[in-house]
Amino acid sequence: TYQVMALTKLRRSDEASRELTALHDFDDGAHYRYESHPEIYPNRKGSLVPFALRWLHALIPTRIGNRLDRLYTLLDFVRGRIREKGDDCSVELCKKRERFVMSCLLGFHLGHKEFGVSLELIKELIKRDPLDHVLVSKLGYVQMQFGIVYMLFRSWIFPLSNVMITWMDILRSSTRSS
Repeated sequence: TYQVMALTKLRRSDEASRELTALHDFDDGAHYRYESHPEIYPNRKGSLVPFALRWLHALIPTRIGNRLDRLYTLLDFVRGRIREKGDDCSVELCKKRERFVMSCLLGFHLGHKEFGVSLELIKELIKRDPLDHVLVSKLGYVQMQFGIVYMLFRSWIFPLSNVMITWMDILRSSTRSS
């Protein structure tokens, strides 16, 4: 993990990709599972592969000109963990990771001006956190690209004007009391 991270930080993505290829598949082999080492990890199930390594495995191909397939595979993996865990306390961590991967995908799609996919990702993220002002701002940006002026006004300008009105009321009340 550390060697791949170091190579990635040094922007040597080709070498990092070769290093990851040497590790083979994380999920198919029994080598990277807790069940393969019961003497060290008794009563544990699942994968030994840390999320950071999975993240690098998904990210590095985008740096060397490949597609986003591994990022979508990572998103499916994280969503599978959420379904699998149910009410476990680690579900919150998995949900944060899901938002992280989705935000990264959103950034890639916005960077490549793929606004249709970006709009769907933003809508899905906003359903989970409707008060996230950064997401609402990105939604406004994508809607401007599409020319959806009415929706832009509803989702972006109108909420911002409400915030400004609230701040103006606060400022007025503080100057009256002085």
